[in-house]
Amino acid sequence: MDDLKQFYCESCHELWPFKTNYCLQCSIDNVKYSPLNDMVPGDLDLKAFEDLTVVEEILISPILDEENQILFDDRIKKAINFPQASQNSLDEFQTDAFCSLAFPKLFPNGAGNPKRKARIKDVSGALGFKHLMKSVAKSYKNDEFYYAWAKHQRFKFWAYDRLRRHRSLEQCKIFLKHNVHEANLTIKDLRIIINTPQSDLLMMKMSAYSSNITGSDAYLYKRRGELEATFEQKKIATAFFTFSYPDHHWEELHRLMPGPISQSQSEKYKNLLDNPHLVDWFFSYRLNEFLKVLFDDILDYEWRWHRFEWQSGSAIHAHGAEKLKNDPDLVKLATKVYLGRLAEKKLENKEFDTEEIYNQLVDDIEKGKESEHKIKTYTDTLISAMIPRTEFVENCVPNPHPCSIKTSNVNVDYLEKDYENLINCCQRHVCRLNGY
Repeated sequence: MDDLKQFYCESCHELWPFKTNYCLQCSIDNVKYSPLNDMVPGDLDLKAFEDLTVVEEILISPILDEENQILFDDRIKKAINFPQASQNSLDEFQTDAFCSLAFPKLFPNGAGNPKRKARIKDVSGALGFKHLMKSVAKSYKNDEFYYAWAKHQRFKFWAYDRLRRHRSLEQCKIFLKHNVHEANLTIKDLRIIINTPQSDLLMMKMSAYSSNITGSDAYLYKRRGELEATFEQKKIATAFFTFSYPDHHWEELHRLMPGPISQSQSEKYKNLLDNPHLVDWFFSYRLNEFLKVLFDDILDYEWRWHRFEWQSGSAIHAHGAEKLKNDPDLVKLATKVYLGRLAEKKLENKEFDTEEIYNQLVDDIEKGKESEHKIKTYTDTLISAMIPRTEFVENCVPNPHPCSIKTSNVNVDYLEKDYENLINCCQRHVCRLNGY
């Protein structure tokens, strides 16, 4: 993680963490995301635009003082692609480069519009929006870079909504092409079908075509089916896991934030809110590196799977499952343990009629105990439930926070103490006085 450093590309104006001292995409194609292909937005170093609020941008009526009369300069006004007032909404299919009309703060000169059709090299909408999320502008306040498009309160959500809507329309065309009968239905026919049992059948046929739309119900259902198929073909996972992150304490993360390094907790919190795309990328990158070391190199897995989720506060975390090659078939062993304990109860209550049933119960009990011993022996090599600290400590969070300390910087003699602080700080249940 120490090799990751922010690199600003002079060609595409992207600022992103790299291990190399060059822009990978521009080294492959130095035209696609360059100003020559109209993929670099114009200069955002204009006071009247950087300080626009959401309402002011929508109304195109910034509140200006005597120092900000630059907006009324004829040269600037001609350069800005202001929308014309109209009773009719813009047609996003027919209007070229309409992003500058909806977001004049981000595209004051119309340059870099991801929906412009005339380009030297074609760039899809998804790649265009991804490029803008990584692009930066310089602030006139402190002459520091900031992610203008990712920080914008509306743009990222509008871009995501537009991508999903257009993917849905594309899938709708495919559905109508493959289902001629439904293609000939009128609006009146559809309204009648909705109120009949046939609506369920129609919805099932339509949902199959939306499984490649990220985030849709059909997409998640398909991913669930893939996981269930993996369980069926390659046996159930050895373990399930959950990973979260200490967002305020990862110095490696805050070192990659644009601008000066944050010192206070409030500055770190603001960075997390302003740069959610960088936070999510760093978490996924670090998690994948950790899983490679733990499951690929140390535990030797057969297969693994994980997915990301976001809490209501936009904090990312991951859930997953993995199957180890040395798994002694825990499901089968657990089944024998269950049957053995069930046999103990039947034996205790004398629920047997013949000697044959009695012998079978005794045999199930012995197999259950053997299986239980194998499970304990195996899991003891993977799981530790021991808390090194035995005395009760009311405040279990030391200063500095153990999550902010890099393991490589910890003295060898202090490793056990560092482990103790991590366990008691992150794994200790705070609702119990003595913890567990």
